[in-house]
Amino acid sequence: VQSGGAWTSNAMDISGEANGTYTVVVTGTNASNVEATESTNFTLAQALPTLTNATFNPTHQAEGQNVTVRLEFDKALQAASAELGGSAVTLTKTVDAKVWTGDVVVPVSSELTVGLVVKDYQDLSGNTGAEDRSHSMPITPTLAITPVGNVDSSNAAALQITGTSSRFDGQTVSVEIKAQGSDTVIASGSATVQSGGAWTSNAMDISGEANGTYTVVV
Repeated sequence: VQSGGAWTSNAMDISGEANGTYTVVVTGTNASNVEATESTNFTLAQALPTLTNATFNPTHQAEGQNVTVRLEFDKALQAASAELGGSAVTLTKTVDAKVWTGDVVVPVSSELTVGLVVKDYQDLSGNTGAEDRSHSMPITPTLAITPVGNVDSSNAAALQITGTSSRFDGQTVSVEIKAQGSDTVIASGSATVQSGGAWTSNAMDISGEANGTYTVVV
């Protein structure tokens, strides 16, 4: 205590404590051996941890297949959890506790992407960051070709290829026909995918080609 009564404590480190309300208690005894005590409250409000990046390996994946999620935070964490489309990601912290990784099976979804929810992540002081829904992973689209079967003079001049797909509605897909084992395209066309995924190419003329086996590439 200085002349006049002012005093300042030594520096104390409470950076490792959770945010909240704390009480300061000061006790002293003066030269007359009389004790006095005073207390006051204050609020500790350190910055909460935040998610800085989320990546997927592979960058897109098919339904029912495994994907690895990598989460990066601005602080070391003691706990974290995440869900991909409602499926829990099994997270493990790396040597750098700012980085957590985990695997999950891509759930079935009718959407183009599946959302990632990162939540319940706590820094080493027990402070919990805000739930993050800003990241999503594209689901791998699919294409299927209806078996063409034998082509003869009745349809070789106006051959149409049909098939189904997922996550291509409204998009245009290209269709090529090649002799089996050859890279040379002998006919090409396109198809607009209908709602629900079905598609039918425009008519392609292969009536001038020799009999044999051909490959369709979509």
